Formats: sequence, structure tokens, C-alpha cells
Amino acid sequence: CRRLNATLHDTRLALANLKTEIAGEVRLAAPTSMANAAAFQRALRRIGDEHPALRLQLHFGEALADLRSGAIDIALRGGDHALDAPDLVARPLAEWRWQICAAPAWLKHAPPIHTPADLTRQRWLHHLPLHLEIQRGEARYLLDIEDSLYCNQLAAVRVLCEAGLGLALMLEGEAAAALACGRLQRVLPEWTLPAVSIYAVTPHRVQAAKIAAVLAILRETFAG
Repeated sequence: CRRLNATLHDTRLALANLKTEIAGEVRLAAPTSMANAAAFQRALRRIGDEHPALRLQLHFGEALADLRSGAIDIALRGGDHALDAPDLVARPLAEWRWQICAAPAWLKHAPPIHTPADLTRQRWLHHLPLHLEIQRGEARYLLDIEDSLYCNQLAAVRVLCEAGLGLALMLEGEAAAALACGRLQRVLPEWTLPAVSIYAVTPHRVQAAKIAAVLAILRETFAG
């Protein structure tokens, strides 16, 4: 029954899109740290320039947005949990690797970091648990940090890291601007960390014209 209803919904939308202008409100949910991503910022600029009749509502938070309630049209999600619900449609946007970052002020006074073992002697800032494997060629090291400062928002981790309060894991797409201008530096850049898949998740496969337009721009900007 759910599959039949979804098919009927998609068929009606496909027909309606043939005569629907791109206008109205689109509600987009994303983690707080996504506001730092250049790809996301480019998408917002393009949406405003190309579709001035669209009104975007941005809902930032770390909890997974409830797409089934109808309160959110598109949710940007990272990681395998984006694929957990078979009735939702997850469109891949990008793959971003984790990077270890710190402010120059922290690195100036902190104990030197030459090997992964030195990471355990640092203060860490985190939102997600700090348990992951890092790799350099055939060498592997399990990063397992217990002594750290927990933040309930990803955006706070970034702000405090830039303020020189410790090390943090950040996705490359969200840290690129701060690294380029020197507010942050990569730590042990020769070591590779896992990648996270970024998805745009919607409750239906066929979208209203306004939502389809936003999805198209997201795919293009994140791919570039």
C-alpha cells in the first residue's frame, strides 16, 4: 500500500511539474557545520540568483530531520544512516574525508605532534565519538580519544577549534576555507582518515518543480 501510494504521488507530481513554475517555499535541513561548506554556500547563491521566486527556509541542527511529517522537504545528511530508511530517497552529493585540524595558536603551545601516538596527549573538541582508524600506506593506527571536550553542536566545535582550544575532526568540505586562509592547519596531513558520503534525502523520488530545482543545484555545486 505504501509503495502504491508513493507511485501515485510520483505520477501526480510528474504531471503537475509540466505546468508548474519554480516558486514558493522549500524547507531544507542540514547539520550546523554545513553552513561553513563552500559548496553549500555556492548552492544558496545560485538558488537566489536563478530562482528569485523561491523562498528557502534553512533548518540547522544535529538531529535527523523528520522527513515523513512533511515539515522538511530536503535533508542534507552524512554517513550510512542517510540510507537507513528504505522509504526515503537518498541522492549522493559528495564524499568528504575527515581531517584533523587545529588553530596555529594551539599548535604553538601544545605538545609536538609527530606521530599518531602524540594525538593522545592533546586536548580534543568533538561532537561525535573520537573512535576511527587512520592510515598511511600500509601503516594503520586506531585513534581512540577519551579525554575530550564534548560539544552538542558541530558548529561549536569549529568555533572553539579556531579559537585555539584544541584539536578537532572536520570534514574537508567544511574546513577548506579556514585551512586556505590559515585560521586552521591540518595535523598529520600525510595520514588518511575515513570519508563520509553526503546525501540529499527526500521523502519521495519525484519532486515538485521547486524542490527538484533545489536538488539539481545541490548536485551540481557539491560535485564541483
